Amino acid sequence: MRVISQSTSWPDPSVVTIGNFDGVHRGHQALIHRALAVARTRQSPMVLLTFEPHPAKVLRGSLDHFLISPGQSKLDWLEQAGAEWVRILAFTEEFAAVSAEEFLDRVLVKELKATHVVVGYNFSFGRGGLGNVALIDKWARPKGIGLDVLEPYRDPKTHDAVSSSLIRAVIREGDVERAERLLGHPFSVSNRVMPGDQRGRKLGAPTLNLVWPSEQVELPYGVYAGMVRLGPGAAYPAVANFGVRPTFDGAGEPRLEIHLIGPHAGRPYGETVRFEPMHRIRDERRFDSAEALKVQIQEDVRTAQRLLQGRR
Repeated sequence: MRVISQSTSWPDPSVVTIGNFDGVHRGHQALIHRALAVARTRQSPMVLLTFEPHPAKVLRGSLDHFLISPGQSKLDWLEQAGAEWVRILAFTEEFAAVSAEEFLDRVLVKELKATHVVVGYNFSFGRGGLGNVALIDKWARPKGIGLDVLEPYRDPKTHDAVSSSLIRAVIREGDVERAERLLGHPFSVSNRVMPGDQRGRKLGAPTLNLVWPSEQVELPYGVYAGMVRLGPGAAYPAVANFGVRPTFDGAGEPRLEIHLIGPHAGRPYGETVRFEPMHRIRDERRFDSAEALKVQIQEDVRTAQRLLQGRR
């Protein structure tokens, strides 16, 4: 996957799919796969057009605990989904004021030379969000530009339409198994390893300590089983506690404390790791003593080993 810079002179007619793609969930993957299929038929490059920051930051003024896949995480999932070229537009107050028609003419035609567009059924854009699929259809027909509008992907169990807002709600409930089903890949959190207080080591469970990214939607405090990615091909089963450590202080900034299960190499502070919570084991709670907590951690490790059998 390659990212198109603003200065790039795009030379060829293209097939374009557009969206925020937060989470890169199954509905987003359907857009990518459809755009790729059309691109192959037309022997054209496929371009995925997205926005940075998320429009909510400009339109609402904040992204606190909102994004499913912030920053590099979104690009990683887009690449895994098969995106070939990605054009990231800077979403500013000035850009938000651009009319829907000007956006279509300036970005899709002049810059990307779109001959076919793939969007979701509820896609909106342009000043005031007045642009929609009906407007794209009216605009595209006289120009000979093709248009595919995809219906929502639905949860096979509940038949709910899959959306980023639904997935955010599911994550906030701690239902990481359903989140993975809707996303088509695990929910994940990445950050740099920071120095801890060494309590985990004293309890026989040394941890990698991460601060939860401020813009990313939060899980409820609790203990989770999942996989840790330490680099290309390096994945380890783990059990993690997210919360404020009530047995010891119960105050301060919440922290993700990850204990890798089995033999593993230590990770220096400052390196970035990714944790993929796949099962919620229990709530975070206060124990009467460090020894009682140690016993519970051992039980959590056994539970995580059982739940993660076969995961890679």
